Amino acid sequence: MSDLVNEIEEKFEELSPQLQIAARYILDSPDDVALYSMREIATRAQVKPATMVRLAARFGYENYITFRDTFRKRIASPTSGYAARARQLQLRQ
Repeated sequence: MSDLVNEIEEKFEELSPQLQIAARYILDSPDDVALYSMREIATRAQVKPATMVRLAARFGYENYITFRDTFRKRIASPTSGYAARARQLQLRQ
């Protein structure tokens, strides 16, 4: 996911104004993207749901679901802290 966040940051200025609004919300609240529906994220970002779909497509995703899954994977597999150590122990079993 950090690759996607970096790419959004790098290409931010190239985005249309509406895509910038959506991208800013995603950069500020990446965990929300993983947890809430596209419509909820669009409402929170104050853009139309279609803008979220266009943003996903702009970054090479087939649809919004695959875009969102990038953020979900980060939450599902933490890389540091207690949760990461617990997950590593589970994997060893």
